[in-house]
Amino acid sequence: DMPKSVFKNLWDTIKSKKIWYGIIKNRTKDGKAIYMKATIAPILNKDGDIIEYIAVRHDITDVMNPKKLLRDKIEEIEKPVLLLCKIEDYEDLENLYDAKTIERMEEEFFKKAINLFPKGCSFEYSFNMGNGEFVFLREYDESKSISKFLEDIRIFQENIRKTIVRFDGYEYDIDVILSFAFEKDNIIENARLGIKRAIKEKSDVIWADKLSLEVHKKAKENIEKLKMIKDAINNDRIALHYQPIYNNKTKKIEKYESLVRLIDSKGNVHTPYDFLEVAKIGKYYKQITRIVFDNVLNAAKHIKKELSLNFSAIDIEDRYIRNDILERLKEDKDIAKYLVVELLEDEGIQHVNVVKKFIKELKSLGVKISIDDFGSGYSNFSRLLEYEPDYLKIDASLIKNITTDKSSLNIVETIKNFADKQGYKTIAEFVSDEEIFKIVCNLGIDYSQGYYIGKPDVLSYKS
Repeated sequence: DMPKSVFKNLWDTIKSKKIWYGIIKNRTKDGKAIYMKATIAPILNKDGDIIEYIAVRHDITDVMNPKKLLRDKIEEIEKPVLLLCKIEDYEDLENLYDAKTIERMEEEFFKKAINLFPKGCSFEYSFNMGNGEFVFLREYDESKSISKFLEDIRIFQENIRKTIVRFDGYEYDIDVILSFAFEKDNIIENARLGIKRAIKEKSDVIWADKLSLEVHKKAKENIEKLKMIKDAINNDRIALHYQPIYNNKTKKIEKYESLVRLIDSKGNVHTPYDFLEVAKIGKYYKQITRIVFDNVLNAAKHIKKELSLNFSAIDIEDRYIRNDILERLKEDKDIAKYLVVELLEDEGIQHVNVVKKFIKELKSLGVKISIDDFGSGYSNFSRLLEYEPDYLKIDASLIKNITTDKSSLNIVETIKNFADKQGYKTIAEFVSDEEIFKIVCNLGIDYSQGYYIGKPDVLSYKS
């Protein structure tokens, strides 16, 4: 495993009658990897010629980087099983304690954890990897089933929960997340991905084999999507479809919501679900936002009806996007009155004051504000008082169940009553059939939007 350049440097040094210092990886007679710190010096005769070399070395395997040692041990084992143990909420510990305390905590925990496996489930090798991670490794016992192995490590996990780590007069309760893998190829990567999935899914234990294949497959798909996005931007194939919004009282289509679409090189139409998240990762999102804004302004000039467009936390919190939008609207104040900015009411907004200031500036120019997906998971009634919206767009999950779910009906009715008291207009999304439409109208909802009213399509106008 040592690069050839190391040995070339070694020989160049000692042949030039100098002393070489370095670390060499080697193997013992039984095939195990070791690391030797070596000093190699030439021995010269009275004429100054090299007659031989002498090497002094000592084993430093125990103090080497645990990542290197782990990889060496995996190579030595024919059929390994790797258990990765991660202290739960480790980042919170980093915020509570200094580095020295955390390091001591990890050391004390590691000493105890090694002895907390149930009888018949011992691991030959153990590694303190740092950052709250510990690896246990051994040859897989094929006489035991996966279910038995899973039972054993759950007992280990429960034993940790019952154990208190004590040092310097303090006591610490520790919970852990576990991830295990058997496939030798990518076994470490799989286990780490397992921990990430466990955290995301709020699981205690994850069997992580083949996760790296999923990630590599996803990465390949994302690369293809990024190419598609870049190609669409460069060739003017980011388009807008507009979905009509129907006034339930005047019985007319009075406004539209703009919905971004991507047309690929084969003419296929992609919805934001297919490309928008990847666009955020690939830094194309801002370009798409500007294209959407340009198209909406152009359409508003010609049809002279209200057009709404979605603004995410990413859009609003980006200073350049905010300033660009405000400048454009100041240049053409007559257009602002046709513009409705839809804000997604979720936890993604980090800088509430920035959002409030931006909304105030938009409203001063005549732009209307709509709260999108209201009634979903994170709706905040008190924040509505700060935003002072013109419209509340009732979440689709409530509207689509309104005919069969009494709770959804009650929530929609409550939102409608609240909106009336505050002077907000209400819009029902996902009005997909006549039955839903009639209930929405009977509740007094001001506007309807959905496939029953009309599907998103290209607006016909001359630019």
